[in-house]
Amino acid sequence: PKSTEKGKMISSCFLLSGIIAFFIGSIFILGLNIFSPKLLFLKDVKLYGILFIFFIIFYVLYILIEYVFIALRKSKFVLIKNIIFSILKLIFSFLLIFLGAFGIFSSMAISAAIAFVVSLIFLRIKFSFIIKKEIIKKVFKFSFGNYIANILQYAPALVLPLIITNMINPETTAYFYVALIIAALIFIIPSAVSYSLLAEG
Repeated sequence: PKSTEKGKMISSCFLLSGIIAFFIGSIFILGLNIFSPKLLFLKDVKLYGILFIFFIIFYVLYILIEYVFIALRKSKFVLIKNIIFSILKLIFSFLLIFLGAFGIFSSMAISAAIAFVVSLIFLRIKFSFIIKKEIIKKVFKFSFGNYIANILQYAPALVLPLIITNMINPETTAYFYVALIIAALIFIIPSAVSYSLLAEG
């Protein structure tokens, strides 16, 4: 919040996160035979693979901008961003249902992209397409530790659906995901409180 280079810091973090998301998404698509053979349709239909990577980039930025709002003590925009995402997600689910599973995924990804773009308007920063090495170096130690902690927090929820899909079937994954989302409602409270404590600290 006290940074005199907010725009450059946020731009650098967005750009670096987007580039990393692109590479990790590409590795996932190229290694589908190993990671998740039952999702090979993403590789077989090239357009799906390209859109998948594009959506990953926007979803990463969608999550990242939430932390920016919290850090700037503008958490009211987190609520607005999430409302936009939730409403659009429902609308696009019906519009893209003809695409099957990819349509459901696309509805989330498109909604996240739109919510992110709208959030940029609320953010009111001068965006630059340059990664400032000094800024990244300055925040790296804290950010890297935070990133590792987030991986440990979210990995079970993200990896289990893949394991269930590959070892059993996608239908069972759907049942598991419903239970996971219900549990996530409970997890929202400690997460929200911890983010606010971090920002205040």
